[in-house]
Amino acid sequence: MSLLSLARLARQGLDLFKIICLNIIDGFARPDQAILEIMLRESEAFYSGAATAREAAERIQSRAGIYLSEQYG
Repeated sequence: MSLLSLARLARQGLDLFKIICLNIIDGFARPDQAILEIMLRESEAFYSGAATAREAAERIQSRAGIYLSEQYG
């Protein structure tokens, strides 16, 4: 598989992840844009190969926790 093919697959995976996140969150409550941005940025790191799934998940959890603490005490 060529590098270009892998890049396309990564982009498709990221696009699908965005759609899933937005649909899930939209079904429960009004989404917090800052949390969505954290999720999308860190998932881009995973899909681009810059981070493992575990690293991306840990960064999402850490950044979201800090943000929520700052916003809501």
